[in-house]
Amino acid sequence: IRRAQSQNNNNTARGIYTSVASSSGFASAGSGENTTVAFIPTGLRRDLIELLDMNIPGSDNWEMLAEHLGHNLQFIRWLDRPRNIESPTEKLLMEWENKVTENPEDALRNLENVLWKMKRHDAATKIQMYLDECTCSIKKETTV
Repeated sequence: IRRAQSQNNNNTARGIYTSVASSSGFASAGSGENTTVAFIPTGLRRDLIELLDMNIPGSDNWEMLAEHLGHNLQFIRWLDRPRNIESPTEKLLMEWENKVTENPEDALRNLENVLWKMKRHDAATKIQMYLDECTCSIKKETTV
C-alpha cells in the first residue's frame, strides 16, 4: 500500500492516478486482504478490453499480449476461464499492473510498445493518446 501511495503522490501531478483496491473494493492497512494496484484509467482500460477481447481473424488479441508479457500457456488458459465472469484482458491487465516495477507512465509506454510490435495499432494509439494528453496537461501546468 505504501508503494502505491508514494507512486500516487509522484504521479498525480502527471495526471496518472494509482488506486488501491481489494476483492471487496476497499483496502485498509493491515486488513489481511490481498490488494491490487490499478493505474490504468477506467476509460483507457475499457477501450483496451474492448479491443483486445475481440477475436479478429489475422489480428493478435489478449492471448498474444499475454505471450508478449512472458506468460506461459497454462496462465493463458487460466485467463480464458470462465469468460462469463471477467474478460481475459481485464484479468491480464490487473495481473500486469501488480507486477510492474517501473512508474505507471513508463509502464504504459512499455505496454504501448508491446502493442505496436503486435501490430495492434488501435490499442497502442489509445495508450499514446492518453499519455500525450497527460503530457500536454503537465506542460500547461508548468508554464502557467
